[in-house]
Amino acid sequence: MEIISLVCIVLGISAAFINFLHTRSLWVDEIMLASNIVSRSVEGLFKPLAMHQMAPIGFLLVEKGFSSLLGQHDWTLRLFPFLAFIASIPLLVYLSFALTQNREYSFMCAGMFSITTPLIYYSAEVKQYMSDVLVCILILYTTIRFIQTKSKKRLLIYSITGALVIWFSNTSIILLAAMGTYTLFHCRNECHSFHKVVLLHIPWLISFIAYYALFIHNHPNRTFMHEFWEQANAFLPQDIGSTEFYLQFYNKVYALILLFTGTKGVANVFLLALIPAYTVAYRKNKSVFYISLAPLLVQLLLSYLELYPFFKRLVLYLLPIVILLYSYSSYEAAQYLKTKYSKLWQLSLLIPLLVLVPTLLKHVPFEKEEVQKSLKVLNQNILPSDSVYVYYGAQKAMSYYKHKYSNIKEDRLYIGHSYRKNWESYSKKIEQFNHPTYWYISSHQYWIDRNGTSEEAFILNAFRSNGYKVVIQQEFEGSSVYKFKKHSFTAKDERQ
Repeated sequence: MEIISLVCIVLGISAAFINFLHTRSLWVDEIMLASNIVSRSVEGLFKPLAMHQMAPIGFLLVEKGFSSLLGQHDWTLRLFPFLAFIASIPLLVYLSFALTQNREYSFMCAGMFSITTPLIYYSAEVKQYMSDVLVCILILYTTIRFIQTKSKKRLLIYSITGALVIWFSNTSIILLAAMGTYTLFHCRNECHSFHKVVLLHIPWLISFIAYYALFIHNHPNRTFMHEFWEQANAFLPQDIGSTEFYLQFYNKVYALILLFTGTKGVANVFLLALIPAYTVAYRKNKSVFYISLAPLLVQLLLSYLELYPFFKRLVLYLLPIVILLYSYSSYEAAQYLKTKYSKLWQLSLLIPLLVLVPTLLKHVPFEKEEVQKSLKVLNQNILPSDSVYVYYGAQKAMSYYKHKYSNIKEDRLYIGHSYRKNWESYSKKIEQFNHPTYWYISSHQYWIDRNGTSEEAFILNAFRSNGYKVVIQQEFEGSSVYKFKKHSFTAKDERQ
């Protein structure tokens, strides 16, 4: 079993390294955060971020440090998430071993973690989600080690760690609430230890109050973000007695499992195995049961109270507890098969590879909005007289990257406006174009079709309807670039 787990770990680290070296273009969400990081001073990062961005100050300062020391490059901004992924693997080994004192199980957890596709993806994303994962494992580990030893050293580490991680992860408070309750429960019958533990939670409270006062209270983006996540159905309905509440509850649990597995078919199987997995954990190891359940329940409660949304990437930090649960139940099942059916036991060891690796290999290296490839084509082919129509979704990418492409001049750019509710306005704008040659560049394209036609297809047709013909066309993942030339202009006229 350890050999297969080690193969998974090596495969996962290799995939993460390949993904890191691939240096895909930053997509618009990354660009908005990266723009704040590289354009502001250290002092400026303590103020509310522009473009409705929010991130823990600790994360921002580490990112700023890497950018300042190693230069303003995409890879320097992705270095911290990558290192967080790498550090999470041995830390998860220590955590799972602390829970079970079982070497095979600990390596099984690390192996499954290493080949989980969304973790590989976010290991190269300029966002705080991968560091949230590392903080999750760190909180769980320091909690379990303190409960097991109750030594003065572990007690101090437990207290100091909790106070510090609040500044590096917004989701840390969810885990601290769950693990703090778990610790108090364990120490409830030990009067002396209980008083100590209560007192050592005070630094957590002071740290949270300070962080809340500085960075959350009256934040100018809170209303916008609440409305945004409300529209995304990231909060549970308020009527607990309604069918909608239980449907959304189910959907959110399913979304977490789907985030882990990557495919609906596998997610359906894992969902059916959820209650049996918790049952096995409850009967065999209550520590695994509690730490894999409590943070999830706190997250769902906060979603119901509309204090923290339950939405895909925002709950990435919960994947370690999902992996701990399913790895434990899978390990116990494998041990049962080992005693009864040796051949089935050997086959069961391949399940993590068969389930998770195909999805991983399908996507690595990841690409999302490859606007730099479009900019490279534009930079290599644009003429001094050409104009560029920038799709509104590509505006931030153009602003962030254009300094790297010397042939793209500011005075030749026309930044498009968003007319999502009135597409005909795109046609009216293009009718006003009076240059013989236009480039059209897009990324972060609007995803909703109208009568089977995408917004980009509508804009391209508007160019054609106004006498422009495509002479260069390149499409990449999440981005495209076209050169349009008016029929009535000759090549000679255009050069003039």
